[in-house]
Amino acid sequence: MDEEIFEEFRKKDTAHYYINSHKGFWFYLKSKIDTIAMYPKKGDEVIINYEIRDINNGIIFAKNQLGSPNQKSKADKIYKVDGEEFITGIQEGIKMMQLGETAVFFLPSNKAFGATGYEDVIAPNQPLIIEVFLKEIKTKIKKDEQNN
Repeated sequence: MDEEIFEEFRKKDTAHYYINSHKGFWFYLKSKIDTIAMYPKKGDEVIINYEIRDINNGIIFAKNQLGSPNQKSKADKIYKVDGEEFITGIQEGIKMMQLGETAVFFLPSNKAFGATGYEDVIAPNQPLIIEVFLKEIKTKIKKDEQNN
């Protein structure tokens, strides 16, 4: 069902080039970095800004509602890549982004909040559109690299 909804969405939107993640969701790059930049990897700490919308592009959570506590910007969310629970599709999608890029992810419910939803705000089995800006990557230095 979610795939059919997003397929219709993609057909109507001829302004963007959609990328199949091969992980069960689609996305496009709203701002793309054309030079070789950094990609986050497991263990890195990243700072992202993100916004959650419904499939009609209505805002569910604005960026300034989703940041981590004690950050200068209310929109800055600190996330340890593959090191903490987070929205599954975003965990996978962040690793496909380069530093400085903005991606728009079209997540089926099983890659978002699933059968439980989120409180009274996101319904069970609700597909979502999530826009993510990858603001910063702090690379984890391995112990053997520190000793050299």
